[in-house]
Amino acid sequence: MLSAQVKLPDSPAGNKMGELLAMIETADGHQVQQFVRSFSKQLLADIPEERHVQVLEQLHDNTGGLEVVAVETSSPYHLVVVARAEKNRDRYLRIELQTEETAPYAIAMIGLRPTAADSSAETKSNNATVSNSEISKRIDEYLSRLSGYGFSGTALVAKDGQIIFHKGYG
Repeated sequence: MLSAQVKLPDSPAGNKMGELLAMIETADGHQVQQFVRSFSKQLLADIPEERHVQVLEQLHDNTGGLEVVAVETSSPYHLVVVARAEKNRDRYLRIELQTEETAPYAIAMIGLRPTAADSSAETKSNNATVSNSEISKRIDEYLSRLSGYGFSGTALVAKDGQIIFHKGYG
């Protein structure tokens, strides 16, 4: 679902992003499959149609749809947005989409990445100084969320020469 406050640009990339969000919101497998078949030939050669359909269906199941909360980058054929899950309002995804530069502007690339809520425009408007403990808390929440997607690793964060956070995941 598209937020009333954040409008997608009227461009090939903006139109395809709108279609993508509509496919994530629907539970109609046939519609999703038809949508995926309109991707660029190269994208479908790199990643099979079935995998794209599976990812979109999983996104539907996991998010219940997505609401755009910020447009980060916009050009006629490239768009990056931050979207919030409808089911779990504290889960955010960064969605990057690139279209071909000629009609029918087939989707040539899609990137999906979990992101922290504080990367959204809603949170960026708060320019208050953040304490070390708040930074540590946010990093831990973000990396804990990523570990649910298979992230494994160790993080060490220093500020002004002092270690403020270190923890292993996975």
